[in-house]
Amino acid sequence: MIALGGGSPLDAAKGIALVASNGEQIRDYEGANRIHRPLPPMVFIPSTAGSGSDISQFCIITDVQRKVKMSIISRSLVPNISIIDPLLLQTKTRTLIVAAAIDALSHAVESYLSPIATPFTELQSLQAIRLIVGYLKTAVESRSLDSLEQLSTASTAAAMAFSNAGLGAVHALAHSLGECSTLSTDWCTRCSCPR
Repeated sequence: MIALGGGSPLDAAKGIALVASNGEQIRDYEGANRIHRPLPPMVFIPSTAGSGSDISQFCIITDVQRKVKMSIISRSLVPNISIIDPLLLQTKTRTLIVAAAIDALSHAVESYLSPIATPFTELQSLQAIRLIVGYLKTAVESRSLDSLEQLSTASTAAAMAFSNAGLGAVHALAHSLGECSTLSTDWCTRCSCPR
């Protein structure tokens, strides 16, 4: 399985690999450690510096029938190879670069504050925070390859941290709010917010 893209396309590729090798429906694997057969080899190429899906044990899939974002968690979901090329970021808009960096920053902060953080994950979290704070402005203004490389490194470090220490309330809230966008009506009946 070869996948190129941001977090959603990479997670979709994980889901395809999972169902192709294990059968059943994707929703049958919601939760932790429900995958019993190995997945095919996966090579991922992230086109953003934010989601961390290219190295994480998480797969987030929207179940449009139930109107929920499912979390599938398993070490089997960690791709075999991740090719991180900051040249891909030079084609991205300012808005996308900032949004992806904020996602990586939230991964770093949430994993640093996690009750199951370790000295290893804390080092990764702090490194990611330092790189994002130090290079985001330059990356957005100049698209210099060095600054984009540093954001890519930050995203990878943050993903290493959250894949081991977990995330917190911000991502839990984001999943709930993300459910609103899957509804086909103009009013979200789940949380009563206007769309």
